[in-house]
Amino acid sequence: MQYSCQAFRELLCRHALVPSMSCKGDCWDNAVAESFFSHLKDRVIEGRSFRDERELRRVVFEYIEIHCARER
Repeated sequence: MQYSCQAFRELLCRHALVPSMSCKGDCWDNAVAESFFSHLKDRVIEGRSFRDERELRRVVFEYIEIHCARER
């Protein structure tokens, strides 16, 4: 489902949510989030194997809570 499609907009409306979308073609709107997920993939996920979803969640949580929140 596209974020701008009618069905999605109606779903948001039913739940009293307001969509947050940038202008078309504005690559800078989401730069912070894109940078964060790029670092997360490069530093935490790429090249690793996880036993299960629980382990993956733990590792991502630790990266966010320890590295991002406390060290930065």
